[in-house]
Amino acid sequence: MAPIIKSVFGGGGGVANLAYTASPTQGTVTSDTGTDAIIPAADGTNAGLFLPAEKTKLAGIAEGAEVNVNADWNASSGDAQILNKPTLGTAAATNSTDYATAAQGAKADTAVQPAAIGSTVLAFDSNLQSFVNAFTLPTTDGTAGQSLVTNGAGVISFATPAILADPVYIGGVAYFNRSTKPTERSSGVALVAGDRWYKTDDQTEWSWNGTYWLSLTEFLLSIPEIVGQTANQVLRGSSAATTGSIFVDRLVHQTAVLNSTNTATNYWTLAVQVSGVSTTTISTQNAVNYPHQQVSLGLVIPARSAIPTGGSVVFTPLGQTSRQWLGMTTLGTDVYACVYGGDIYKQTNGTGDFLPLGQISRIWRGMTTLGTDVYASVDGGDIYKQTNGTGNFVALEQTSRAWRGMTVLGTDVYACVYGGDIYKQTNGTGDFLPLSQTSGQWVEMTVLGTDIYACDFGGDIYKQTNGTGDFLPLSQTSRLWHGMTVLGTDVYACVYNGDIYKQTNGTGDFLPLSQTSRLWVGMTVLGTDIYASVFDGDIYNTSRVIDTVGHSARVTTTRVGTQTTSLYSAMSLTYRKVL
Repeated sequence: MAPIIKSVFGGGGGVANLAYTASPTQGTVTSDTGTDAIIPAADGTNAGLFLPAEKTKLAGIAEGAEVNVNADWNASSGDAQILNKPTLGTAAATNSTDYATAAQGAKADTAVQPAAIGSTVLAFDSNLQSFVNAFTLPTTDGTAGQSLVTNGAGVISFATPAILADPVYIGGVAYFNRSTKPTERSSGVALVAGDRWYKTDDQTEWSWNGTYWLSLTEFLLSIPEIVGQTANQVLRGSSAATTGSIFVDRLVHQTAVLNSTNTATNYWTLAVQVSGVSTTTISTQNAVNYPHQQVSLGLVIPARSAIPTGGSVVFTPLGQTSRQWLGMTTLGTDVYACVYGGDIYKQTNGTGDFLPLGQISRIWRGMTTLGTDVYASVDGGDIYKQTNGTGNFVALEQTSRAWRGMTVLGTDVYACVYGGDIYKQTNGTGDFLPLSQTSGQWVEMTVLGTDIYACDFGGDIYKQTNGTGDFLPLSQTSRLWHGMTVLGTDVYACVYNGDIYKQTNGTGDFLPLSQTSRLWVGMTVLGTDIYASVFDGDIYNTSRVIDTVGHSARVTTTRVGTQTTSLYSAMSLTYRKVL
């Protein structure tokens, strides 16, 4: 190190030789007479030596360079311009969250797509997942007839089900599942009331009542309504669709009497039979009001073979004198028939000959009955009435018309006119007023329930529904329709010089009964017998060639006392089949 300075201090004289030693981090001033001095590098507080690294940094700054220049992607010149920028695709404009992560798929197109959920990818179901977690499931199908079973330890597999015992006991009740009738629970063990049987051959269900197997299904035996009747009569209900024994369960009815108060001596009885077996008798004796009533019966009616429900109907001649018979009607158990240009005749109690009532000879045409009164119409004349079924037929002083057939709905009397209108007398009194129907060759009428039928000679059969509105055609083949009547729910119509036809259950076409062609003109019903008169011939009633048999209900009404009352009744019987 070469001396760099000589120093003379004080008056005492003397000379100090100084020298400087450089290094990368600091400088040292040495003295041959005293202590050396170190010059440190400059820092953020004090001045000092300029380090080599700082010298290098300063040398690398270009002339005019600026500090903290912000780059601008869109700048095309100047310090903010970014050089050599890459060309970006459309991904640059989207959100990174729109893309699958590495955890979701090796590549974006292998990730689950929204459209696949519910189609090729099942949506998550917590219940299903719990089921899968809880059980070990089979991976191959079982064989036909097998079902899935669990071993109780979380393993599900296919297995052939064990055959259940027959019967199965549930709550003390034996349940049978077979085609044959059970006679005991097991060998030596008797059936118990309430046991059940599913009959596999016809899929019906039965219950053991302690004596019989009874069908769980109930069936109806309906009985025609009685509307304002004042004479004794016999009504036949519908037939059961079975030839076996039946269990008559109960009778439901509402029976009422109008026009007077029932007393101990003046009332009605209605005796109800099923296939000749008496079930109950209803009485209005001392009745004050008439609610719906249910009568428990619980009767077994044995299998029958003598109650016809179908088959061929044959009209048998009664051997009456040949006359120009026309209209017919019944009152109680008596049958009336009128003769064109002659008398009116009556058969008493439905047996024997028709005997003359000594009426003036007229062109009698139609007949009907309201209560105990019998009506008869005269062609080109008046309408006549016999009161209470006795005495002469008295004119009602109606306008002379070509009166033909007559019928009754409730307390109203209807009469039709050949080549004219249909007329009604309200409540059995006053004049017959026109109903403004299209003029037709009207010849006869009848009533089923609340519907009124009228036939057109050489045309169609017409019906007025519920006793109101117009008579509308039933689109039957044009024939010389003449007499009409009703038995149960079936409507009968005869054809002059043709057959006798029947409409079943009040619906559909009138179908032929294959009777001998005759000049059939009048019809009526007494009990279950149908009467038909022949012009210039005999009077016939029905017998049956039985094809099928079954049970039927019959009601016999009897008026006790002398006071006139009007009987109204609606009833039905319920039954179960017996095995």
